Amino acid sequence: MNERNTAAQPHGEHGNAPAGSLQTILSYARQNYAQQFVTLEAYRARAGSLLAFAAVLVAVSAGSAQRGAPSLSQAGGTVLVLASSVLFLIVSLGEGLRYAPSRRTLARSDVTAPVRETHERLLRGTLDVLDFNRRILGRLRALLFVGLLCLVAGMRLRPRFHCQPPPPFNVTPRRPCHP
Repeated sequence: MNERNTAAQPHGEHGNAPAGSLQTILSYARQNYAQQFVTLEAYRARAGSLLAFAAVLVAVSAGSAQRGAPSLSQAGGTVLVLASSVLFLIVSLGEGLRYAPSRRTLARSDVTAPVRETHERLLRGTLDVLDFNRRILGRLRALLFVGLLCLVAGMRLRPRFHCQPPPPFNVTPRRPCHP
């Protein structure tokens, strides 16, 4: 390399980091930021689907409940399915992610600041938001997992009814429905 090519490459204030590497890091942070929003939407879609499934299970178990007092397993299964429904609802409607940069940050930014300083401030803000969003996604993932465990446990406790079709009028049934 000759001296002219070396001098043409932009370097930081102290010559320790080229401006291109700052752009690369900022670009990578933006890609991770966009991926977090995709992950959030995937969690919300899964939670919505599982919420609908849990609602169907509750409706079916309520419709097929015995006329007398429900068994302990049926009540426990219904409570677990309802608990999973609440968790899925929290995931699907819960807290969203932070945006980077925020409107407040943009309103406070100095438009006369050097480009490198602006990029560094933007990178610091984006990394802070990435860390905050990572914690939110971790909580949502945990709620989704616990909700799924509750749903599976509720399905296992729910009684299975094997009934014969209803008899015609004025005929005594051969055997009653048993769980």
